[in-house]
Amino acid sequence: MRFSDLSIRNKLLVSAGALFSVSIIGVSLVGSMVMSSAAEKAAEREAQALLSSYANDVSGGITRSLTVAQTTAAAVEGLIANGMTDRDRLGDMMIRTVEGNPSLVGMTLAFEPNGLDGRDADFKGHKYSDANGRFVPYFYFGADKKVAVEQLVMTKEAGTEGWYDMPVRENRSLVTPPYTYPIDGKDVLMTTISWVVRKDGKPVGIATSDLSLTAIVDKMSSNKPFGEGEVKLIGGDDLWVSTSDASLLGKKVENAEVLKLIRASESGEASNLVGERYIAAIPVSFPGVAERWYVMIDVPRSAMIAGAVAARNTMLAIGVGLLGVVLVVVWLGAGALARPVARLTDVMGRLAAGDTSVDAGMDERRDEIGDMARAVETFRENALERQRLEEAQSEDEHARAARQARTEQLIADFRDKVQALIGTVSE
Repeated sequence: MRFSDLSIRNKLLVSAGALFSVSIIGVSLVGSMVMSSAAEKAAEREAQALLSSYANDVSGGITRSLTVAQTTAAAVEGLIANGMTDRDRLGDMMIRTVEGNPSLVGMTLAFEPNGLDGRDADFKGHKYSDANGRFVPYFYFGADKKVAVEQLVMTKEAGTEGWYDMPVRENRSLVTPPYTYPIDGKDVLMTTISWVVRKDGKPVGIATSDLSLTAIVDKMSSNKPFGEGEVKLIGGDDLWVSTSDASLLGKKVENAEVLKLIRASESGEASNLVGERYIAAIPVSFPGVAERWYVMIDVPRSAMIAGAVAARNTMLAIGVGLLGVVLVVVWLGAGALARPVARLTDVMGRLAAGDTSVDAGMDERRDEIGDMARAVETFRENALERQRLEEAQSEDEHARAARQARTEQLIADFRDKVQALIGTVSE
């Protein structure tokens, strides 16, 4: 069926529906694009804020342990500068320090050979010294939660390079890359803060604080950015500190995209879209050391723009509802227009068939329908007048015919009488 064949009601309904549908679709598409763009920008800003917050959490957790090592080293330097090199007093001070910091796994105060007082040989067998008399005690919490002490083996084979040899050699404090260390028979991911102890500006030893990363890992794992994302932490030497894959903890990052991202983040926050996932990273700095760790978030893009999608769907639902309301209103309005038009059409049809008894009955309306009704009424009055004239003309014709018939009859009668008279005269 062609559009021109539709009724007025259906034409109005189809036209209004099409126009409103196009408008809704256009507004929805434009609105969706605008909202999606705005949502992505807002989500990225939120991601940056979350990254900064997570970085502050990590920095705060490490910095507390770093501060303990730093203040311990400063206190020892002060004592040495004032000539106090009593090993027992130094050991007792370390025990009190460890007791005051139960979040630590343990602490070390280790000196170079003869670096403390130049008298290592006099202290062989001392409780804080090794077999050569070198002051190298490690203070830690034992199984009874009391501070215990043991003498460290200060060789490269024993693993001193990362936390002792390098900082002394380079005369700089540092945060070690994460490593696994057995505590109470369980491997624990840890880091060590090594703070150089100096005498006359030269490094003579190290004060360390050992920190279990379990609390930091648990806290990072509990964070769910945008409800579905993951927070990851990468430590020194690009080793995993926190990630959903527990088998990777303490191991080297091998993902090329992640490595590229953290390298890009060294000058500040960096982000990238990998497939349908948004990843971003930010460096974590620690006061007084050059090492940096990296906090990263990994979030499904759909979760980031979920708000925009929900708003778009709500807008579409409202649009569909409005379309339904508009179609109902148009249907009712079209009916209000179509019914009088249909009645006028019927009246004109009956008038055309000669039925002058019909009455449109809408000539009191002041709109176009009323104008049409009055015009139809004029047609009806004209038809009535024409009918009256035709009836009058018909009556005249009947009268003339009767007169003509009477005249013809009189003539016939006269002719008959004349012929009769002629016949009589002839006889």
